[in-house]
Amino acid sequence: MSVLGDLALVGCCRSGITGSHELLSRLADYSRERGLGIGLLPSNLLLIQYFSDPNDRRDISLPHEVTQDRPAMLVDWGRAVVVVEQSGTLSLRNLTGNEMSTVPGNANLYGCALHKEAQRLLFWARTSKTAHYQFYLAELDRHRTWSLFQLDANSPRLGTTASFATADASLIRISVGFDSYLVRFNGEQLEKEAWHLEFAEGSPNGQLLAGRQTNGRLALYDLRTKAILDLGASVLGRCKWDPSSRYILAVTPTHGPPWCAPAEIVIVDAITREVLKVPAFVADARDHLYEWVLLPKMREDAS
Repeated sequence: MSVLGDLALVGCCRSGITGSHELLSRLADYSRERGLGIGLLPSNLLLIQYFSDPNDRRDISLPHEVTQDRPAMLVDWGRAVVVVEQSGTLSLRNLTGNEMSTVPGNANLYGCALHKEAQRLLFWARTSKTAHYQFYLAELDRHRTWSLFQLDANSPRLGTTASFATADASLIRISVGFDSYLVRFNGEQLEKEAWHLEFAEGSPNGQLLAGRQTNGRLALYDLRTKAILDLGASVLGRCKWDPSSRYILAVTPTHGPPWCAPAEIVIVDAITREVLKVPAFVADARDHLYEWVLLPKMREDAS
């Protein structure tokens, strides 16, 4: 049965994609074979842009039980969501609203990452008026959470992200501003890493890092050779790797002063450096978290 089950298709949107035709062709094959797309979750509406038909975006209505109109983020390649509960807990739910796990969690959720095989949820929060950054790790099967790392910085606007650095989820990479730290799952800090990339995000295969340089452009760092490569595209916020560790998803600015102009979604091939640009789903795209999703395309007759 489809992961999307009997969810209702409520709309389609024409949306042009520009850039490398070769890259689009590879992503189209990926989309047809595995359901790859770009996802955005505003409230109970899941928006997906597929590549097998680049002019077609799907708006999928989720049951109210999924988010219950509370802040939520996509995880597990769009197959589940983490919902902020009013009781100071985080709830992991599938797309039909069934609860998979609940763990103690900070209500000011800023970002999260799920390692499904290890049953671990990594999440982080930032206080709104101070530069206090807090990172947590939760064991979903044991329903427990502990503080992993905290940092008091001199700016409340530093970019923050975190990712699992190893296949067994025993090491975590934490990025605050242009500083990165490697931390064990028990909170022991191993080292402060040498590169200077904001939003440094490790690839799923553990071989590469993608992040934003001080000049605002996307860069690739090879953890094996220690080489850094400027990928050319200007980006805002987090960079997201696809499951194959080849494609990077980010948001790029368009014309206009910072934080005023609309933005676009940019996809970069880490091997060929080819680029695609996808129009943003909503006008205030800079404040939204786009994610790679692996969900089968719904049939037209599902509407």
